[in-house]
Amino acid sequence: MADRSAASGVTRTEVPHARGLLLVGLVVLFVLLAGNPIAKALIEHQVRASTGREFSIGGLSVSPGVVRQTVAGRDVRLGNADWASQPSLFEARHVEVQWVPWRLFLGQVAIVSVHLDQPVLNLERDAGLRANWRFSDEPVTEPLPRRFPDIGALWVEQGRFRLLEEQRRTDLAVTVQSGEPTAAGRLPPLLVEGGGTYRENPFAIEGRIGSPLHLVDTDPDQRYWIDLSAEAGATRARASGGLRSVLQLQDFELDFAIAGADMAELYPLLGLAIPETAAYDLTGRLGRTDSTWHYRGVTGTVGNSDLAGEVSVDTGRERTLLVADLKSRKLDLDDLAGFIGGKPQAADPQDGRLFPTSVYDTEKLRSMDARVSLVAQRLTAPPLPFESLDARLVLENGDLHLDPLDFGFAGGHFDGSVRLDARQDPMRAQIDMKARGLQLPRMLPDAEAAQSQGSLGGHVRLHGSGDSVAGFLATADGEAGLAMGPGRISNYIMELVGLDIAEMIKFKLGKDKEVPVHCGYADFAVKNGLMTSRALGFDTSDTLVLGEGTVDLGEEQLDIVLRPRPKDFSPFSLRSPLQLSGPLLDPSIRPQGGPLLLRGAAAAALYAIAPPAALLALVETGPGGESGCGPKAKTN
Repeated sequence: MADRSAASGVTRTEVPHARGLLLVGLVVLFVLLAGNPIAKALIEHQVRASTGREFSIGGLSVSPGVVRQTVAGRDVRLGNADWASQPSLFEARHVEVQWVPWRLFLGQVAIVSVHLDQPVLNLERDAGLRANWRFSDEPVTEPLPRRFPDIGALWVEQGRFRLLEEQRRTDLAVTVQSGEPTAAGRLPPLLVEGGGTYRENPFAIEGRIGSPLHLVDTDPDQRYWIDLSAEAGATRARASGGLRSVLQLQDFELDFAIAGADMAELYPLLGLAIPETAAYDLTGRLGRTDSTWHYRGVTGTVGNSDLAGEVSVDTGRERTLLVADLKSRKLDLDDLAGFIGGKPQAADPQDGRLFPTSVYDTEKLRSMDARVSLVAQRLTAPPLPFESLDARLVLENGDLHLDPLDFGFAGGHFDGSVRLDARQDPMRAQIDMKARGLQLPRMLPDAEAAQSQGSLGGHVRLHGSGDSVAGFLATADGEAGLAMGPGRISNYIMELVGLDIAEMIKFKLGKDKEVPVHCGYADFAVKNGLMTSRALGFDTSDTLVLGEGTVDLGEEQLDIVLRPRPKDFSPFSLRSPLQLSGPLLDPSIRPQGGPLLLRGAAAAALYAIAPPAALLALVETGPGGESGCGPKAKTN
């Protein structure tokens, strides 16, 4: 490309020389007129012509000198855009500029220092993204001028800064004061303190930022250093590090720590639709590339759980996209109970209810997209024997899929998929989960676990609608079942079910023993939240049990009749059926009065009923593959 100076007939060396002569002439003229009102009027006129704004100086004075010269102005004011809320863009009680006149002979403008006393800067951007610091409607191709005077230092005393962002519903007001220069840089930093509202949420901020003179540094490796802390309610954050371009916030990485009482409180601040969580405290490296914010090397805690991984948020899409790859060595399910509609670390369990009643916010689910993976080496949820978790979540326009959702549970796995469709109200839900290889000893109290063995499997297939987990289960249709293959169980438990008081006393005074289990199964049809037994039985060498009844998921009530028949004779064995009823959280079991013939009919039915084949396919039947149930069990 041809050199523009050569094309115009002016050499490169002539250009700075000509500029130097011009500047010298201007300086001489300025010094001669400095004490004259004409000088003040000339400056005011030049600024008005350049900016298109009102500009005024209350008074102007010059301290002449060859090596250094000081120019001072009082009551300096630059007017604002005609649409802005404040009358002034900038004003200051006193402005003092110290500069070096002889450097003009080198074609340079060298300013030693600038002192601002009680300056006020009002920046504002309206809903149409008009910015009051723009002095024309022309597109901005450069954030700052390519050529800027060399300024040695900037000092601010009792300054005030205000930022209004109508689109982000932000109103920030801080005080600004120069601090002492650090060892890392000769320019004094600015100390800021104040607050306001961000997205209409109150917040406070304090800390230190680099000198604004770093913004015009031509060194590409120069960083604009910040160390800021902010609070919004119970949410606290701190950012520290260097920015390449503070005006564009691109291609940077900062140390960033954030903590709060609940991640759900980030929604009004950041627009991230995260369910309720326990208190959290996270650290990592925050950066941005184009429209994507990255949070890398994240480590920290959520309640009693540890968390680590990578998080990114893309704000340049129609809906914000959250992508996260998270891992935990120890995860307490209670800390993330909000993801299943519960209350993290709630003082009372859903007001006496088993199933979470917290309402899902479908508007939040429709407001963003997400792709999240979470792997927990150890998962705890007492008293349930959860062991681990491997889950993948995909949320697209209100349609949420958990697939796969794999829980390590009682030595086996409880896995499958869950879908929540928030594109309609009330929300639709589907659950398809299977249990395999669950070990009986891990599902029993310690005293009985040592005397028991066996493997269980089962499935849950439900679909329904509701605005909470409890609401969904109250309308659910589908089926659920559980089955156990051959194993062993504490004889005391079976005598308890059979209410054989003499045998119970004998085992408790002596030593308990194991009883072989042929099989067990519970198969339920589910219609409009009511589980109705299709097959319910448990067969051991000691006792036969047949059951029937219902489980009301909406009311959380049990109504099950168990008809046990001990296979050994005891004069103290109660032959009446047992009634299992009451709330799911606190059921009761008691003998049910009625003709003894019901017991005989129940026992006879047990031999006539075989467990559903679909359930038996989910349990380990042991060598030979026989379940031990049905008619063959009668001969054992």
